[in-house]
Amino acid sequence: MRKTALLFVLFLAILHCATVAGAAEFKKTKVAIVDFQENGAFDVKDVGKIVAEWFTTALVNTGRFDVIERRLLQQILEEQKMGVTGLIDPRSASRLGKLLGVKTVVSGTVQSYEGISEINVRLLNVETGSIITAESFKGSSTSSLNKLVNEAAAKIIRHFPLQGYVVKRSVSKVTVDLGANAGVRTGMQFKVYTEGAPLKHPKTGEVLSVETVEKGTLRITALRDNTSDSVIVNEVCPSCIKAGQLVSAMLLEDENDIPPLSAEITPADDLKTARESRPKQIDEVKKRPEVKMPVAETSVTPERQLVTTAAVAGAYRTLSAHDADVTAICVSKNGQLAASADTDGRIDIWDTTSWTALATLGDSADTKSVSALAFSSDGKLLAAAGKSDRVVIWDLNSRQRAYTLELKETVTSLAFYPAGGSVLIGTKDSSIAIWNYRNNKIRQIKTDNDVLAVAVSPDGKLIASGGQDKNITTWDANNGARLHTLTGHSNDVTALLFSPGGKQVISAGTDKRIIIWEARSGSRKQELTGHDDDIVALGISKDGQRLVSTESERGGGLLFVWDLRSGREQKRIKLSRKAYSMALTTDGRHALTGTDKQVLVYAID
Repeated sequence: MRKTALLFVLFLAILHCATVAGAAEFKKTKVAIVDFQENGAFDVKDVGKIVAEWFTTALVNTGRFDVIERRLLQQILEEQKMGVTGLIDPRSASRLGKLLGVKTVVSGTVQSYEGISEINVRLLNVETGSIITAESFKGSSTSSLNKLVNEAAAKIIRHFPLQGYVVKRSVSKVTVDLGANAGVRTGMQFKVYTEGAPLKHPKTGEVLSVETVEKGTLRITALRDNTSDSVIVNEVCPSCIKAGQLVSAMLLEDENDIPPLSAEITPADDLKTARESRPKQIDEVKKRPEVKMPVAETSVTPERQLVTTAAVAGAYRTLSAHDADVTAICVSKNGQLAASADTDGRIDIWDTTSWTALATLGDSADTKSVSALAFSSDGKLLAAAGKSDRVVIWDLNSRQRAYTLELKETVTSLAFYPAGGSVLIGTKDSSIAIWNYRNNKIRQIKTDNDVLAVAVSPDGKLIASGGQDKNITTWDANNGARLHTLTGHSNDVTALLFSPGGKQVISAGTDKRIIIWEARSGSRKQELTGHDDDIVALGISKDGQRLVSTESERGGGLLFVWDLRSGREQKRIKLSRKAYSMALTTDGRHALTGTDKQVLVYAID
């Protein structure tokens, strides 16, 4: 009996050790990769399947992903009679994800034309049906495909939330199994949770998801290669956070640590906290190699940081191609392309890696005095509109007009729906048009005044509009029903955007104010002040941490850089030329401003 008891105790000890060891393992993200669709002629057969296999290998080799075995995937597809390849639609992705128990589906196309190989990748969130990201990669020949796959894999993994485990808990410090090698940065916040019972459909019994039991929130304070130390921001109960529990990185807008409107910053009281929580990139600016440029003037920001401007307002690059004022600029979602347009109707496409011109589109016969530009989510289409009362959608591969819509009023703003197929159009006839360019059908929503800015939420379910009525209105994107009227501005609303997670709407206008709103409830969350002139445009980084706003005046203007984690102004960059338009690269590191006959690129960091 004693021997049996001893063996049982030994078994429990081994089981406990195995549990602790398992807790220290990196939590893998489960994904499915479908065969890529082939376009064009290739020297070998089944290139789409080969590319999908390469993607599987590349993701598995990172150690972060549990990829569905391809034979099992193919078997399920055949059993369900789902002929899924290429850039699949969100509905098919949702159905496939539920069958496989995955939250993300990777799909895409591989094509060959004129000696160029191109891979287009799309990540789809199964639960929301939204496109997480769409990326495009080009090479000079078929032999470069493997290299392109590795480049694509390295880039898309950044869009997956970091997930891991708590490995140690002391009184106030928590260590997690994610470090610098996994992309963790100081200041990031992680949700701590456990997985509970499966959530089943009450009628069908289908497992819809797994219950999540939240335990608290952590903020990273110190980094090592494979682990990080953190402090506990909140805990739902005393000692709720324990070793072995799961952690998942939070979107900035989910962290809910932006100070309320009434919060006041007291430097004397909060100096130590401000120094500890100040975003890392502020300190890194001093460490970066300086670009040797002739100095024109120096200004001091509220953070007491010197911003040195050069002969052309500190511009990192000057893109000269236009012969008229540059009135519209946009950047593709993958950050690889920028487009600029002027009052003569000329549109230029730029490579944001080399800052070289790739193509020129249009003239005054297509679109007079372009006032709005927008890339589709996959970066393959570009919409342009202006005073010609016409919207033109360009195919960037062929550089030809793909779709044209004739209107009766001047277009002020454009936005593509995330899933593609439709464009949101703001006009000066007090209406919003939703144009399905594939079947050429239009649905109109009447507004209270001329529309100057429009935006679509990342999941495609909400529309926001603003204009001369001084208000922002949110609409149901499916039926056009008015949801909320957001009041707070005292003059025209000229710029609108949704945060990357879609939970917030950010607006700005000629009242020199920026207001952050809760998208679903319509409540005002925060106001950013500091501008002394009309705000021309807004831009936000894809991680939701950096906001850039632009004001313009006759002699120049200013770029304001905001840290949305703290709600504070980081720096100001003085412009020597009047800015008519502005766009921010997706990594938040460069701002492009449209001036007289030029696009000036400013390095934010």
